[in-house]
Amino acid sequence: MVKHAEASEVSVQLIEKDKILHLNIYDNGKGFIQDEVRNKSLGLKALKSTLAAVDGILDIDSVPDKGTKVQIRIPVAF
Repeated sequence: MVKHAEASEVSVQLIEKDKILHLNIYDNGKGFIQDEVRNKSLGLKALKSTLAAVDGILDIDSVPDKGTKVQIRIPVAF
């Protein structure tokens, strides 16, 4: 986030609720146009593939000049 988003603030939350692990990451960086990055980023493709292997879900909301919100949800068994 520091390198690509040029963010000065980052918030990270890790919460377990109802047997689902929630990882929420927010930054105040430069953001991006999602359609331009969606199919070009090898890092995002690898993350999606890894999450799919554990039935995880990735949601990204980014707006140019407004920052980015990343939410990852992974079911966990206790």
